[in-house]
Amino acid sequence: MAPTQVICKPSSTLSSLKLKDPSHIGHGRLITISMFPPARPSWSLDDLSTELLALVLTHLRDLDARSLANARLLSRRFDAIVTPIKYEYLRLTERILATGTSLSLPYALQNVYRCTRHVEVASDLDPAGIKQLLGGVHRLLSVRWKYVRGEFCRGGIYSYIAEDGHPQATTHYAAGVSEAAVTAFQAARYISLCRQGPGNATRIRRGERLPAFKELVLQSYDWNHSAEDVARHWDFSQVRLLRLVDVPIFEFLRSVPFAPLLDLEELHCEDFSAHLPDRRRQATEGLYILCRQIRALQTLKITCHTEYFPVDGLLRHASSLKILRFRDHVGFGEEYRGCPTVWIEDLVQLSRGLVHLHTLELDMDITMCDPPLFLRALCGFTRLHTLTLHVQTVISTLEDLPPNTDRDYEAAMKTFGILVRGKQGAAWRSITINVGGWRKHLVRRLDAGWRAFNEQGIYAERCFLLERNAEGQFMVREETAIEG
Repeated sequence: MAPTQVICKPSSTLSSLKLKDPSHIGHGRLITISMFPPARPSWSLDDLSTELLALVLTHLRDLDARSLANARLLSRRFDAIVTPIKYEYLRLTERILATGTSLSLPYALQNVYRCTRHVEVASDLDPAGIKQLLGGVHRLLSVRWKYVRGEFCRGGIYSYIAEDGHPQATTHYAAGVSEAAVTAFQAARYISLCRQGPGNATRIRRGERLPAFKELVLQSYDWNHSAEDVARHWDFSQVRLLRLVDVPIFEFLRSVPFAPLLDLEELHCEDFSAHLPDRRRQATEGLYILCRQIRALQTLKITCHTEYFPVDGLLRHASSLKILRFRDHVGFGEEYRGCPTVWIEDLVQLSRGLVHLHTLELDMDITMCDPPLFLRALCGFTRLHTLTLHVQTVISTLEDLPPNTDRDYEAAMKTFGILVRGKQGAAWRSITINVGGWRKHLVRRLDAGWRAFNEQGIYAERCFLLERNAEGQFMVREETAIEG
C-alpha cells in the first residue's frame, strides 16, 4: 500500500524568533533569542462584535446546551444574543403543550413564538395542541415529525413545504395515518416527499389526494402505483426536483405522465428492480425520451444502460446543465465484466456542447477505450473543475505481484498527471478516481483469489482523491472505507 502523498509548503517554525543585539554576532557576546511576542492589552468576550459572539455561542449550543443557557445570565447583551440561538431548535413535549403553559411559562412561550425556526414533534402528542402552538410561531422554517416506536407498523417520511404563514416551512408526516400531522399541516401546498424502507409503498386512502410537489425524493421505495392511482392521488404539476434512488424506474415512468415533469431542474434516477422482471433497458429508453422533452435541466444524475442513451439526450440541455452523473448499471464490481464507456467521439462532442458543466462523474473501462484520448477529451470541458472517474482495478488474481508495488496507486498517479497537465479552461479543484466499485461502506470481494490478496493488504476497491488547496497546490490522498 502506498502512503498518502501530500504536496504542500511547510510553514516556518522560526518566523516569530527575534534576535537582540545582532551586531555582536561572532564577537563572543551572548545572543538572546526571544520566542515570546510583545504583551497585548487584555480584552474580554464582550469586546467581540455581536456577529462573532453569535458564532461562538452557536458552537457552544452544539457542545453544551446547559452552558449556553447559563450564558444568558452574564449580561443583557448576552441574553439578547443567546435567546434566539437557544430557542432556534425546539423539541415539543407534553409540558410545552399543556393547557397552563401560557401561565406558568409565559416568557418562554413568547421566545418560542418569536425565535423558533425548527421544531421536532413526536407523533403521540395532542394534535390540537400542536396546531395551536405552531400557528403562533412567526419564523417557522421546518418541522420534523418523529414517529413513536410501536405506533405504526411501517412509516415513511413526507416533507411538506407550507406556503400560508411560513413561506419555507418544511414538515414531515405520514399521509393517511397520522391525524395530528394532517390536522397540523392541512394548509401545506408545496411538498418534498421522502419515503424510506425497502419494499415499501404508500397506501393512500380513497378520496385522499396529495398536495402539489415541489420536490419529490423517493428512496428504497417500491413504486407500484398504476396510472389511474397517479391521476387520482398524485399531483406533479409543480415538481422541480425529482430524486428516485433504489426505485423501479420503469414502473415509475410508465405510470407518471411526462407533461408535468417538463419543468424539472434536477433529475436523479438510480434503478432497483431485482424483485421484478428486468426492464432496465426499457427504463433507459424511457429516461432518454423524458430527458429529450424536459426543457432545461441543471442537474442530471442517472445510472442506466448508457449504450441505449444517445448523447443528444444530454446535449438537449447544453445551455443549462451544470452537474452530470452518467453511469452504467454494469459498474466495476467484477473485474471480468467490461463496463460500457462513453465513446471518445461522443465525449468530445459533450465537451464542446456542455459549456456550463462544472461537475462530472463517468465510467472509464480501459479495455473499452483509449485511456489517453479519453482523458484528453475530459480536459476539453473548459468549465469543469470537479471530476469523479470510475475505473477497474489493474490487479489480476491470476498473476503474482512483485513485492513493494502498488499498481492501482501508480495508475491513479499517472491519470492525475495526464489530467492536470492537459486541463483547458478552469483549473481542477477535485479529481476522484474510484477503483473497483469502492464505497465508503463496503464488503470486499469474497472469491478465493481476492481473499488471499486481502489478507496481504491488497484490495480491489480503492479511492484516490486529488484536491487543490487554498494556496493552489495539489494534495493527493487515499480515502479509507468502513468494512463490514
